Amino acid sequence: MKTILIFVFAFVCLVDVTTSTIVSQEEMLFSEAKIISSTSDGAWGVNVADLDNDGFLDVLTANTSDDTVSWYRNLGNQTFSEANVLSETCLGAVSVMAADFDNDGLLDIISASSRNDTIEWYKNNGDLTFTAQTPIATDVDSVFSVFAVDLDQDGYADVLSASQNDNLITWYKNNGDLTFTEQTPLSTTAMEANTVYAADLDNDGFIDVLSSSFDNNSIIWYKNNGDGSFTTQPPISTSMQGAITVNAADLNNDGFLDVLSTGLRNNAVIWFENDGSGTFTEHEAIALDVYGPNSVRTGDLNNDGFLDVLVAGYLDDTITWYQNNGDETFTKKPEISDSADGAKNAIAADLDNDGDLDVVASNCYGDSYTWYENNLIAYGTEDTPIKNILVYTAIGLGMILLGAGVFIITKKKI
Repeated sequence: MKTILIFVFAFVCLVDVTTSTIVSQEEMLFSEAKIISSTSDGAWGVNVADLDNDGFLDVLTANTSDDTVSWYRNLGNQTFSEANVLSETCLGAVSVMAADFDNDGLLDIISASSRNDTIEWYKNNGDLTFTAQTPIATDVDSVFSVFAVDLDQDGYADVLSASQNDNLITWYKNNGDLTFTEQTPLSTTAMEANTVYAADLDNDGFIDVLSSSFDNNSIIWYKNNGDGSFTTQPPISTSMQGAITVNAADLNNDGFLDVLSTGLRNNAVIWFENDGSGTFTEHEAIALDVYGPNSVRTGDLNNDGFLDVLVAGYLDDTITWYQNNGDETFTKKPEISDSADGAKNAIAADLDNDGDLDVVASNCYGDSYTWYENNLIAYGTEDTPIKNILVYTAIGLGMILLGAGVFIITKKKI
């Protein structure tokens, strides 16, 4: 009887230790910050793309204080090169993106500079160097966001911009000869336009456009008519207090792209369900407690088949993810970081090619770009076999208790 009681005690302790191990795995899904750059004055815009065609995603950056646009080569061993500077004269650089503008199979780079009202692009030469081209525009008053996509289905990536001081959402047609032509603006009343995004919202095969307007708290979408023109649709929302960013993703797996947005004044992250007919329904807020939510992105961070939501908190220095529960609700998970000094942007991407999505962020006040490794594959999911959990448990107190149990049983010759 004595032997049985001691064995049960050891087993209960093992269960207790195992439970705490599972909790720590969840809390440590993402690593501590890993530095890409710590000398980027006013780190703001960040994006990823495989610029050298080596199979690893590189990091593109735009610094608003030192006016630089750069890229950092992913060396394939969880480290990055020093900055490869494309320009040091992008006054107030805030936005950066990659696209193949000349259809040569290499990703070029586009940037927006808010203080000199300029949209520039840099041709990828295929030898780790880029050449600045004739600017796409030099009169976009406080341009704050750029996006590249083929809007007219001619096989060339066009350019969209959102500018704050002239309240414009504009697109520039790629002529296919390394030049661009400004088109009729989609909107002249997007009051202090902050973000522009493009996606096929009505599943008609044409790429539509989304914008956020800070001053009139609005999220608007513009239907692509397929002939180079766009029609402004009824607002998705006019109550996003200080609308900053907007994004589109299929959050409920129904085949239609839903819309996400953040409000700077009410600290809100909201999503709007697309019913497939051009109308959107506001859902319960994903978050109302992110102080200064400056960006919202999506990605399946836990590999469960549903897109989760990733938010950068500019004023509370947080990077947080919200698990998509698969029933149109979201659960806040442990913060990826609570010390991302002035977190401006955060995006999900597999930087180490291990099959799960990591996170890369720009930290404006910290003058840094950081990334956080997703340990999902290393630790396993919630369905981890019990034998793996016991292996983790053996590395600690459980091992001692199990040893004691085995010793007593052996003495009893059982």
